Amino acid sequence: MVEKEKGTSMNNTQIIMFDGICLEATDQAAMVFPYDTYTYKTFPDNYCGAGNGLGERLVPDYIFGSTKMFAWCGLDISIKISMACFLHDKEFEYAGPSATEFVQSNDLLHKNIESIIKAKARNEYVLARAMYRPVTYMNAVSILGRYVFWSLKAAQGYKIPDMADQYVTNDFVERASRRIKAGALSAGRGI
Repeated sequence: MVEKEKGTSMNNTQIIMFDGICLEATDQAAMVFPYDTYTYKTFPDNYCGAGNGLGERLVPDYIFGSTKMFAWCGLDISIKISMACFLHDKEFEYAGPSATEFVQSNDLLHKNIESIIKAKARNEYVLARAMYRPVTYMNAVSILGRYVFWSLKAAQGYKIPDMADQYVTNDFVERASRRIKAGALSAGRGI
């Protein structure tokens, strides 16, 4: 396995103002955030979840997404969080192979989801109900995301620390490596 310089991306974060939303990102992730390409409404809906199926259902791109069908009558209370998931994907990509950077990436996701909810909730009732959701997302990435994180680090050529070996099986690393090489992570489809 190739020995690479350890990432230090998590030490330097900055605030990104995006369409009235205050997001926090590492310097590297902030550099690739598509400020000029999208607005909140046009940001792609394919960054949350670990691909199609169960991962998409556990971590959808919208909070209260089922209400989108009621936009015609003004009852759409959905809150898009795709931009937080985009940044989280980039944090995973640029982070070094350490449990600390894994946790810090997840903490940034939690902060960013909360920030989006605060900026985009239509009223206090929606805000109060939606503020339960960041914990759900945090739990999903803390539990299921560890496989994605350590597999990504292995595919990037990092030596995986002994304590991380329990999270990564050879089969998973092999499948994840193929998906990463095929561009699945950068396309926002997850592992």
